[in-house]
Amino acid sequence: MNSKQKFFPILMAFMAFMMMFFGTLTSGGFAVLVKGVKAAYEFAGTGTSLIFTIKNLAAFVFVFIATKYFDKLGLRLGIALAFVFGAVGMLICMIAGDNIILYYVASIFVGANYAFSMILPMALIVREWFNKKRALALSLVATATGLSGTIMTPIQTSMITNLGISTAFLIHAIMFVAFAVVFFLIFRSKPADVGLEPYGGANYVEEASGKGKKREAVALTTDKKAVIAFTICAFITGFCSPPSQQHLLLHFDNIGYDPMVAAAAYSLLSFMLLGTKPLFGILSTKFPIQYVSAAFVFCYVITLSLCGAAAFMGVISWLPFAITIIFGIAGASNTLGFPSWLADFTSKNDYPQKMKNAQFMYQGGEIVGSLIPGIVLDLTGSYSPWYFFAACCYLVSITLILTNYKRKNKLAASAE
Repeated sequence: MNSKQKFFPILMAFMAFMMMFFGTLTSGGFAVLVKGVKAAYEFAGTGTSLIFTIKNLAAFVFVFIATKYFDKLGLRLGIALAFVFGAVGMLICMIAGDNIILYYVASIFVGANYAFSMILPMALIVREWFNKKRALALSLVATATGLSGTIMTPIQTSMITNLGISTAFLIHAIMFVAFAVVFFLIFRSKPADVGLEPYGGANYVEEASGKGKKREAVALTTDKKAVIAFTICAFITGFCSPPSQQHLLLHFDNIGYDPMVAAAAYSLLSFMLLGTKPLFGILSTKFPIQYVSAAFVFCYVITLSLCGAAAFMGVISWLPFAITIIFGIAGASNTLGFPSWLADFTSKNDYPQKMKNAQFMYQGGEIVGSLIPGIVLDLTGSYSPWYFFAACCYLVSITLILTNYKRKNKLAASAE
């Protein structure tokens, strides 16, 4: 393998990493900005949650057309344009002031950025550029979300506090435009665009050990039952995880925690993802992925239950940090879970469409879930009932994961 063949996949993975880094500013980072908007203009809980709902609804619609979008424009131009959409959204927020309708309009553009610059394009980039070490590449690229939150959460909070919410939105718009230009100049959509093959070679099939046997990382045929089950898991993930994280700072505020303590805890969540996403990928190559996945997803059950109980425990200095540490462990399964499970049960030719469908359901889950915490707050005065319910939903995901892998192992054993 020559130096160019080694260098370009790493460079493209780095560009995907940076895409996720800046794209996180329209997911978890957007929650920090919306929190600043709520504090500045004292919007109601339901009205604030509706900002997330419209963003998620827009992302849902855009994911529906994502395949045609990227087929028409290519990954290079499509992703660069996504950050232009994000910049437009931030500029609208900058001029919105106390006009909540403008934030709803801005959320449409923010949703476009989110749909075209996060999980789906990340999976497509890694799939195009890596045959060998794909799971490891996917996990390393996904650590960008953790790095972004770790670095940007305190910076965003400081911007809002010291410069004002409008200036914070302006700075974000400038960052998005700058990255769009850099990405377009450097990134290439396919190895063939520069006369190369994917890392490992065009015909390489990655294998990983598990219980002393080898399993192919890419299925030869598509298991329709498993695809349906993991698409449901994708919906549950979207329904529970983003709304729970988006409302976490608001939940800590509602309980009575100091904003800077809450921001520090939230930053710790992102810091945890720096280690737990590579850990998920490494463990999945050494142990059966269904057990690794179940363990990580069960961490959601624990941390969301703690979130629900926090309102009844009073202000305890260490509790937000305990919650975000476990949340950070669980969060590795958020972006690495269903893309990995689908790869095990879906043929290479079917994977892009099935992955798009799962991402579509993920966004649908976000839409349904994002408004519920605000409604729960307005009805009960607390976000706690939402967090208890979300914890129960993840038990369903664990059951689906273990059941389908158990069925696959039985079929494999009978075939032998």
